[in-house]
Amino acid sequence: MSFFAKNGSFQEAGATDFEIAEAGTYTCKLIEIETSEQADFNDPTVMKPIYIFKFETTDMFDSNDRPFRFSKFTGRAYGNEKANLTILFDQMFGRRLSRDEYATIDLDELMAKSWRVMVDEHKTASGKVVNKIMSVRPANRKGVVVDAIINKPVAAKPKPPVSDEDDPFQD
Repeated sequence: MSFFAKNGSFQEAGATDFEIAEAGTYTCKLIEIETSEQADFNDPTVMKPIYIFKFETTDMFDSNDRPFRFSKFTGRAYGNEKANLTILFDQMFGRRLSRDEYATIDLDELMAKSWRVMVDEHKTASGKVVNKIMSVRPANRKGVVVDAIINKPVAAKPKPPVSDEDDPFQD
């Protein structure tokens, strides 16, 4: 038996050990923030440092009674309004952070809180269906929080009345 056969396992192509959650909003805990690297979009030979935020559901479980897991990939720079880390932290804190506030974020506090994580089903380029985190908000946030996007049909504008030539009130 080889080193890999003794110490690893073989997984059939397409077989996964987790289930995809339905699109919706779930109460979750932040269980880990992993530091990693991924290929740069513009130059795949360059590796960019990233964070992987991992959330686990506390209110819903899969068919094997395991929590669903959702991951959010971000760069490591905060401040640019289009940066995924900025968007994520602005949602989590409800506002833009100052340089000093960013420098003093307490990881233990983030992991102790409950979060409302909105996910959608997303098809990757390879055709695999995965959950994609759309937003992360504090679970105990006060005020109005939208937990779903509703696509209402646009109401048709009323048609102008057809003029009646026999109308005595018409000018």
